[in-house]
Amino acid sequence: EMWNIGFTINKVDQYCDKDGAETKQFLKELASQYKVMIIGGSVANYDTQQKIYQNLNMNIGSEGQCLSSYSKVHLFSPSKEHTIFTRGNQYKVASTTFFSDDNNQKDKLDCIFSSVICYDIRFPEFIRSIALAGLDLKKELQKQKESENASSVSSTGKIQGGLDILFVSAAWPYPRLQHWRHLLIARAIENQCFVVAVNNCGEMDGLTFCGHSLIIDPWGEVLIEGSGPLDDVLSNNSNDDNNIHYREIIKTEGDQRIGNHSCFDEILMESLSFDILKDIRQRICVFNDRFPEVYHCN
Repeated sequence: EMWNIGFTINKVDQYCDKDGAETKQFLKELASQYKVMIIGGSVANYDTQQKIYQNLNMNIGSEGQCLSSYSKVHLFSPSKEHTIFTRGNQYKVASTTFFSDDNNQKDKLDCIFSSVICYDIRFPEFIRSIALAGLDLKKELQKQKESENASSVSSTGKIQGGLDILFVSAAWPYPRLQHWRHLLIARAIENQCFVVAVNNCGEMDGLTFCGHSLIIDPWGEVLIEGSGPLDDVLSNNSNDDNNIHYREIIKTEGDQRIGNHSCFDEILMESLSFDILKDIRQRICVFNDRFPEVYHCN
C-alpha cells in the first residue's frame, strides 16, 4: 500500500504521482517486458481533474493494458488518512485470461478478480458486494461465449461463484497481526475465492508494519505466508503453533534490521488450482442459498 511514498500523510503533495502517470508507465513497462499481469498495490495519487488526493490501485495486463483501477473506499480514520485523501465511491471487478500448462497442455482459464486496500477487509458487506458483482460479470461472460458459439449448449444451471481472486495490498501494523490473518481467512471462506494479500514490512512514522503476506485458498487454508520483523524464528517449515507456513520464500538483498529484529524482503511463490474453486462451490452452494430479502446492510 502506497509503495511510492510509504504509508504517511506527510508531504503527500510533494511526492505523490500525478494522474497515475508515472506509476502506470512504470508498471506497463514491467508487464510488457516480462509478459506478466501486475497487481499494482496502491500509490499516493493526485487527480488533477478532480483536484483530489487518492490512495489508488492500478492493475496492468501482460500486454501493458490497464485492466482496472480502484480508489480506496475505506480510509483509515485512526491514522487521519481521511484528512488528506478523498475516498473512492465504487469497487471494481475485472476479468483476465490465464493459461495453465498442466501436462504440457495449455488450457485457457478465465479469471474474475478484484483489488481492495488494507482497511477495506474489515467490511465484509463490501467484499460480499464485490463477490456478487463478480458473479454478475461471470454470467455476462458466459452469455457472450454462448452467443459467439451457436453450436454450444446453453448452461441452464446456476453459476455457483463469481469472484476467483481477491487481491489485497496493505500497510497493516503490529499489534493487529492476528486481525490481519483472521480477517483474510474469513473473506476467503465466506466468498469462496482465493485471497492474495501483500503487506508492508518495516517502520514508518512510528508504526511497525507486520509483514506476513498471505495466499489463502477458498477453504481458508493458508497456502504460503511471509515472515514479519518481530518473528522470533524464521523457518522454512510450517509452524504448527501459529499455523504459519513459510514455503518457497526467496529472501532478497534488501534485508534490514528493525531494532533487534530482522526484516526481510521476500518473494513468495505459489500455484493456484482453480479446481479448488469448482470443488468448494459444488459442495457448498453459498451463492445459490442466499436470501437477501431477509437481511439488509444499511
